[in-house]
Formats: sequence, C-alpha cells, structure tokens
Amino acid sequence: MKLDENVVANIGGHEIKQFTLINDHQTRVDVLSWGATLQHFEVNEDGHLQPLIVSYPTVAEYVSDHWKLCKAVGPVAGRIAGATFTLAGHHYHLQPNEKGNLLHSGTYGFSNINWEGHIGIDDDTAKVVLHHHFNPHDDGFPGHVAVTMTYSLDNANRLTITWQAQSDATTLFNPTVHTYFNINNPANLNGQFLQINSQYRTALRDDKVPTGVLTDVAATPFDFRQKVALPTALQRLHAQTSQIPFDDAFQVTSNLTQPIAILSTAKRRVKIFSDRNGLVMFTANPLSASAQMQHHFNAVALEAQTLPDAIHHDGFGNIVLPAHHQYQCEIIYQYERI
Repeated sequence: MKLDENVVANIGGHEIKQFTLINDHQTRVDVLSWGATLQHFEVNEDGHLQPLIVSYPTVAEYVSDHWKLCKAVGPVAGRIAGATFTLAGHHYHLQPNEKGNLLHSGTYGFSNINWEGHIGIDDDTAKVVLHHHFNPHDDGFPGHVAVTMTYSLDNANRLTITWQAQSDATTLFNPTVHTYFNINNPANLNGQFLQINSQYRTALRDDKVPTGVLTDVAATPFDFRQKVALPTALQRLHAQTSQIPFDDAFQVTSNLTQPIAILSTAKRRVKIFSDRNGLVMFTANPLSASAQMQHHFNAVALEAQTLPDAIHHDGFGNIVLPAHHQYQCEIIYQYERI
C-alpha cells in the first residue's frame, strides 16, 4: 500500500489537497478535498492504468463545475419537492435551485465545501478520512451536523465509501457520490452494459420530482434486470418516451453482499453495493458542452442513495437523522477483471 498527500491548487483562498491511495496491485484512487471528490479511480491491467470514472483535466474545473462530477452530494442527494419539508413539527423552506425545487442540497452542500482530511492505513486498507461541520445558517437544513466521509481501498480492488453523521437537532441525511462511470472508451458509452437489480422505478413529474408512485419496469426502456448495452438502452428510451437522457431513480434491495448494479464490458466490470434502497441513473457528457447538446453521452452516473424526495413519500425510505443519533451508510465499488 502507498499513500500520498499534496496541495494541488489554491483557488479563492482554498488550499485544495489531493489524497492518493495505491494498493498492492497498483490500483489508484485520488480524492480531492474540494467537494470530497473522487478524482480518479484507475486499475492496473497488464501495466496499463484503466480509468473507471470520468475526470476533469484540471483541479480548477472541479471548483467551477456544475455537473458535480464525482463529488460528494449531501446532506440530501436528489430533489426535494418545493424545497420544503416538515420535520419534528417545524416547517423548513430552503433556497430552491432548480424549477422551484431543491437539487442536491443547493449551493452550500457537500460538493461546494473544502473538507479537512488525512490519510492512513488500517488492516491492509488505505484510507482517506474527510470531515466537516455543517451549519444550519449555511445550508438551511436544521442542526449542526458533524460529518465524516471515508474512502477505503483494499487489495481486493474494492473501494468503499462510508459516511458517519451526528446532529444536535433532528435533520435530514441522504448523501451519495455523483460518480460518473466510463469503464471503456472515454469518448462514448459504446461497449458498456448495465444491469440494475430493480423491478420498480419512481414515476416522475415533468420537473423530475417523484410523484410517490413506483412503476414496474417490465416491458419498458427502464428494464435493466438483464444487462443492456447502454447505447441500445438510450435508443429505446428515446423511441418509446421521447426522453433523451436517463435521469431516473430505481428501487433496489439494500445489500452489501449482492450488487444492486453491475456496469461491464467484455474485459472488466464494476459491481455496486449499497445499504440503501435507491439508485439514480443519469447519462451525460460533462466534458463537452457541444457533445451534451447533441446527446453524445460519454458517462453514466450511478448514485446509490435512499430514494429521492423520501421525506414526502411513505414507503420511499427513512432519511430522518434524529438529534444526537450516530448514523452510518455505505457504498462499495468492486472492480473485477473478466
């Protein structure tokens, strides 16, 4: 195992650090303090480093980024209808940032914070441990919330992402990492297949907020129970719904031993495990505005979380963090050579 820590930029008064983890197989993970960002996830295949995620060429692009490229998202990932919710008898109205709703916790969420961090090795696992104290006067969510986020890389080529949180007031907590995968050709999604172990997806309003209804994926473009080539899935989506990108949430069974999703090529695969009940799928091209406009997508974001807007819908899961309660959740990315 190898570890490294460097200051890679000083932008707007923020000293941005890069934390590097390298296991005994030369699998490499780079994490930026800005946004608790998964900057690189690369695996050694016969002496060649194969990227598994999409990355910007420069650190400055992560600071100005609006795609939340591989950044931590929280305290609440996804959309909150009307940017409002009622909790413990109090009504909260946050600053909307998309069509009158709150998306990914708005301006002061996890992705726009320069986190404190340190690196270390524990039980043959290399770790980056990041932490920040969030203030209700900044993000509008109740409570002073202490959050610790850990990236752990082991010698089984497993990257585990863990959050621990505690608040002095009852609040909401449903984080994720907005990981944009591409495990083949960085220019497009050709040769990549997706399987999602889900029977139901959330029905959505026109503004992409869940209606509260779960719909069966059978005989629809949203059926990924058997692996589907991503270009084929996009063609079916447009032909049957006129929708261009995927931006959809699937109900999954929380499981840290059986994958909720698998992204694969003929040579490699990444299995995703989660202890929560949702997976958001989003196709995009964050590296090229012109390609994005032409719907030439080169990335699929797979965001494990509790189903979006759960605070407004019974049966969508519990995202309430009671005061003084210690909370933990986990996502695992498992790389395998085929």
